[in-house]
Amino acid sequence: MGPVLLVAVYMPTDGDSECLESCVATCVYITVLFQDSDAVNLVVVGDFNYQTVSRFYHCFLKFVKENKLQLTDLNQLKDVFTFCNDSATAYSWIVHVVCSQGVDSLVSSCHVQYQYVSSDHKPLLSLLISFSQTQPHLV
Repeated sequence: MGPVLLVAVYMPTDGDSECLESCVATCVYITVLFQDSDAVNLVVVGDFNYQTVSRFYHCFLKFVKENKLQLTDLNQLKDVFTFCNDSATAYSWIVHVVCSQGVDSLVSSCHVQYQYVSSDHKPLLSLLISFSQTQPHLV
């Protein structure tokens, strides 16, 4: 399978043009980091701050396409949320896991951990089939 570059992100919010510039710059930085590394697989996880209706979602999709990544959580889950505001009046799906095909094929399941209350974001758990096929690993 080869080396894996694992990147955790906290992307800019869907705000003004400066936020868009920051989004593009972060995506370019990760792309260059991956290209300059010895890794043959890329996993990017975290708070992307984008959902399908976000103005900057196109930036996220372009990053995924350019790096030949899979929308791992979006392909495995339906009708979930990873963010809920303090008054529980707004929900969105902004925490994501995107992986190279080689890693994505090892993901056995994804789950939102609603039972954990540590912030307004809910943890997203992805289980990998072990490289040796004996034990799952957490991403």
